[in-house]
Amino acid sequence: MKTAVDFCDAGRKQGMRGKFVERMATLGACKKWESNYEEEFHRLAKKTLGVHYEMYKVATFVRDRIKVTRSAQLNVLLPHEVVHLLWLYDRPRFDRIFSVHKIVSFWRKTIERDEPWFRGHPLRDEVIAADDKSKFLPVTIFGDDATMRKTRMLHTITWLTHVLSIPDD
Repeated sequence: MKTAVDFCDAGRKQGMRGKFVERMATLGACKKWESNYEEEFHRLAKKTLGVHYEMYKVATFVRDRIKVTRSAQLNVLLPHEVVHLLWLYDRPRFDRIFSVHKIVSFWRKTIERDEPWFRGHPLRDEVIAADDKSKFLPVTIFGDDATMRKTRMLHTITWLTHVLSIPDD
């Protein structure tokens, strides 16, 4: 976040204009309160862009110069909400990234191959019975953990879709 604020501040000094740039450059009371950057940015984004979303606080570890790591609460957007916001506010981009053809093809092949992972899937019957299989976005959620300093664990969750199309823009 600090990098974005510094970038907007530097751009403003070079003549870049606009309400968003001006406001971004002054987040955290003109850099006096860096701890306020994130909260002020989300407030600004919701107001300026008209996008309404909810941030969820999660307990995690962050880097610390003295103790190597320390506990912290960070805000995250949940994967299904990110995809929904993209669909809601930028449908053309959503359609370019999540190709309907690729989604339908994915489910057709999954059903034909009788994939082992799909046999116990909670939505299996619904996906098979659906006339429009593009309504089911195939997403994998992968979790892993690692030991940190013998007494703590770091848990990570990664999500990805199998039908991602990278747009040219």
